[in-house]
Amino acid sequence: MLKVFKRAALIFVVGTACYAWVGFLLLPSLALKIGKEQLSNYANVPAYIHRIEFNPFSLKLDVWGVSLGEMDMPQASIQHLQANLELDSLWIGAAHLDAVSVQGVNLSVLFDKKGNLNLTQLFTLPESETSKTETNNDIFPVVINRFEIIDSRVRYADQQQKETVDVTFNKINLNLSQIDTRPDSDAPLSLSLVASDGTELEWQGSVTVNPLRSKGIINVNKVPLKSWWPYVAQAVELKLKKGKVGVTAQYEFSLHQALELKLKKAALTISPLALTDKNNLPLANFKQLAVSDASFNLTEQTVNIGKVAIDSLEAWADLDKNQQINWQKILPPAKAAKPKATTSDKTTPEKPWAVAIQSIALTNSGLHWKDASQSIPVSLNTSKMDIKLSNFDLAGTKPFELNVKSQIEEFGQLAAKGKIQLTPLTVDLNISTNNLDLTEAQAWITPVARVELRSATLDSNLALKLAMGKQLSASVSGDVTLNNLHTKDAINKRDLLKWDSVAVNNIDFVLDKHLKLGLITLNKPYVRFIINENLTTNVGELIIADKTASPAATSKPMPISIQGIQINNGSANFADFSLSQNFSTALQQLNGKIGSINNQQNTATSVNITGKVDAYAPVTIAGSLTPFDPLRKLAIETSFKNVELTTLTPYSGKFAGYRIRKGRLTLDLNYQIERGQLQAQNKVLLEQLQLGEKVESPDAVNLPIKLAVALLKDSKGQIDIDLPLRGNLEDPQFRVGPIIWQTVRNLLTRAVQAPFKFVSKIAGGGNQDLSQVAFTAGSVELNDEAKKALLTLSKGLQERPLLKLEIEGTSSPVLDAPILAQYRLQSTLRETYIQGLKERGKRLPDENKVIDFSTGERLDLLEILIQNNKLTFNPEWKQLSRSERVEAMEQALTTHWEKQPRYLRLLAQQRAAVIKQFLTEEGKIDSERLYLLDVSDTKQDEQQKVATVLHLGG
Repeated sequence: MLKVFKRAALIFVVGTACYAWVGFLLLPSLALKIGKEQLSNYANVPAYIHRIEFNPFSLKLDVWGVSLGEMDMPQASIQHLQANLELDSLWIGAAHLDAVSVQGVNLSVLFDKKGNLNLTQLFTLPESETSKTETNNDIFPVVINRFEIIDSRVRYADQQQKETVDVTFNKINLNLSQIDTRPDSDAPLSLSLVASDGTELEWQGSVTVNPLRSKGIINVNKVPLKSWWPYVAQAVELKLKKGKVGVTAQYEFSLHQALELKLKKAALTISPLALTDKNNLPLANFKQLAVSDASFNLTEQTVNIGKVAIDSLEAWADLDKNQQINWQKILPPAKAAKPKATTSDKTTPEKPWAVAIQSIALTNSGLHWKDASQSIPVSLNTSKMDIKLSNFDLAGTKPFELNVKSQIEEFGQLAAKGKIQLTPLTVDLNISTNNLDLTEAQAWITPVARVELRSATLDSNLALKLAMGKQLSASVSGDVTLNNLHTKDAINKRDLLKWDSVAVNNIDFVLDKHLKLGLITLNKPYVRFIINENLTTNVGELIIADKTASPAATSKPMPISIQGIQINNGSANFADFSLSQNFSTALQQLNGKIGSINNQQNTATSVNITGKVDAYAPVTIAGSLTPFDPLRKLAIETSFKNVELTTLTPYSGKFAGYRIRKGRLTLDLNYQIERGQLQAQNKVLLEQLQLGEKVESPDAVNLPIKLAVALLKDSKGQIDIDLPLRGNLEDPQFRVGPIIWQTVRNLLTRAVQAPFKFVSKIAGGGNQDLSQVAFTAGSVELNDEAKKALLTLSKGLQERPLLKLEIEGTSSPVLDAPILAQYRLQSTLRETYIQGLKERGKRLPDENKVIDFSTGERLDLLEILIQNNKLTFNPEWKQLSRSERVEAMEQALTTHWEKQPRYLRLLAQQRAAVIKQFLTEEGKIDSERLYLLDVSDTKQDEQQKVATVLHLGG
């Protein structure tokens, strides 16, 4: 028994020793040798295995120093691999490992410029023989209690792009627990890494090997877009200046039967971002883009996003002359689509993706638009823009809510709120604008009209509705106000059309159905109309004809109705340059209303407008008419009161052959049209008409005009004409009988009376002659004697209210001209001296201080004035002394200015104005009784005074 025990012990010891020798020494040596031989046979790069150890008792395997590539720069290496096999693997039917640990993995994934991957070139493997037997796809059962990769590194580099992508992932740590390749066994997963560019990744979840599936949470933070931007730059010509990305999501992944991927509670953050084009011109930037509460389902093809928020987005869009936007230039050219192969089999249409976004918010953003395709470049800048979209569906079959607020340029405001549906297109928006600058519309005006749009702003509150069915339906309703319109004639640089505001209320427009407008209110409208020398008009010459336009097709006009037109304080200028003497007049203080207008009804509308001609003469227009068919029915009464006839001198010169020296016109017109038949009464009253000098005109009538005026003027200085007009509008006839009779009657009753001495007597001034007002030479001030005489005259005029006073401003070339020249010399010397001080940055003298020029300063200033007035410098002046030269140059200047009549004319006008002002303010004489005649010259009297002449008329 003892021998058996000893024999068994010996066998056990020897067996154990052999087992230990095989496990500790033989197997590692063989494995190391075989491993090196296999690597030597198949590896294309230097390959190394430093050491292999195996503990046959604990079944622990250790491998150190596995490396592929040069030792100093391996392409793949493992510092230490450790695996513990459990004994129960013998009876549980699976390879059971307690722990597998891989430490210090170093892997390089490199693509060269041709796209070759370095890992595919590490080995040359023999071709495998295809097995004729069916392949068993069952996974060999393996159970690993704990698998970990510790402190590893992977370098990824891609040289296929213009710029190399090169990122190294450091500190890679992977932990898996309870890995089981048997069906439906979950293994908890944990992965973390930090990249060389600052990227951080955290992955927590679980993995099932059979079938392959996983779920968990992934967080990726601080990803610099610049690291991966070469892939984007390869497709689009965009430059990235800055930008970082962060992503977090809960996921579910499966490859059981088909690829399945679900994301929920996903979030994306990009902050900040700045993009430019290839020329470093800005395209877009923002502080932050945040996507939150997003979900994704690959199988169901759905994307749901809770919120998209973009803060401080700035975008630049430029349209060039070829109608191409700068964003189009950065995109690759579109490739021609390949024709799809036709098959007889019916294919199921692909299911579209469903993308829904609950909320999109754009805050504090701006858009900068430039359009160089127009004749004049257009720019539009928006700022402080807030846009919010709610319940947005990419399929477009459901309406989403839109809310927009933005500042346009410096002062404009734009707001829009409502709902939009993309398929079919429907729009229901309330749009409002405030102080929106419209001057950029000049680019669209220039091709069609020679008009400059100097200013215009828009205020509006509109409701817009669109619906795209078989036909487009559209409607607009609300109020619009166009403010501060100012347009100019681009040819002559004169005001053309302007107003303070035009307000259109209760707009109701339905496409192809009707246009209804409420009350249109025009505040301070102004228009200029000119007849040119060649009988064209300023409006006609501003229109640029479109030679390519085809004749418009005739169609039934859209029904248009206007509730009324209100005019507040309007004005207009009319000029006729076709006359030998240009004619111009102004209509001012136009106020009134035009009643309702409807192009579908033949009812008459009321007209009631009042105004003034040249600020003094009242005008009224009242009555009714049918706007779209005025020959059907019209009843208009027009009245012009106290129009100054001197403004009509150009017409009297052309048609009568005489200028008008003075006079006023009252005109009452009554026009009645009934079905094309005209009946009109024209009542003309001319007060104090006086003709001036004769004017040669080929169009003048061959009549003794002055005799006719003398015959027509009655005892009150009036010409009263009743001129009826009746007949068919195509062949009007005038009755001249009443005009002839009135002329004969007035000829018998004409009389002349009332000198100035008579006025003086009735005013208590005795036999004083009040027909002249004396002024000191060069002065426009009234002395005490003149004031006393004018007060006497005022009293006489108050006693005779029908008398009119004519004031003829006068000046004397002998007395006034030298003094005016001296005044001009002294003032011009001072102005020139002060201008020189300003240019040199010197201190300026007090305005009331008299400047005492030195002789040298006076000479310098006089030389400047000689040059400025284009006078010839007399060489003889150089021979004179400085004081004599000053005197000679001053004499030359004053002599030059004495010969200029405009200063004498201005002085005469000022004297007449002073007299009129005194009589109006001090004498309490109505200004309508005072007339300013054209100025004249006079000779000096004995007292060296200049007399301004007064004239009395009835």
